[in-house]
Amino acid sequence: MISINGKRLDSVTPEQIKKIILDSAMANGRKLFVVRMNGEPISSNQIPDPIPDGTTFWTSFPVVNAIVLNVVLANPQEYRQKNSITRTLELPKRIPRTREQILDMLGRKCCRCGYDADVRALQIDHINGGGRGERKKLRGYDRYYKHILANPAGYQILCANCNCIKMYEEDEISQRYQVE
Repeated sequence: MISINGKRLDSVTPEQIKKIILDSAMANGRKLFVVRMNGEPISSNQIPDPIPDGTTFWTSFPVVNAIVLNVVLANPQEYRQKNSITRTLELPKRIPRTREQILDMLGRKCCRCGYDADVRALQIDHINGGGRGERKKLRGYDRYYKHILANPAGYQILCANCNCIKMYEEDEISQRYQVE
């Protein structure tokens, strides 16, 4: 395994390492920079061929992910399957599926007015308020939706209008946003 600034790269050539380092330096506006190989300072023309497994490179600037992907990868999807990029690529697809499961579980219509014409206008509401704080505590919609699936008792479905009215009625909106 070879890594640059902690990013794991598999089967890279010295030319690719040089290109990643030089292109990232230019992208960061660096003309002078430090490169370390296994802790020792080196110049870009001192990168060995072949690069021994377990070699780590560190730069005095951030390595640009897009440059790494463009330079190293003949097959980007294979790389994404092996590395953490997979999670960020799958997350947007997973959230709508989870939201659909929650809507099905909670009745798929507004609890106040019965609206069910378009699911895009339906919102998941905390019966007792405090949804924003709970989402922050759970750090994102992915964990938040999993929490709702596990504990559906404190939630209901409201249309956007009813949810907004409920927020005003129960004083869930700060005073500066309220209109007299």
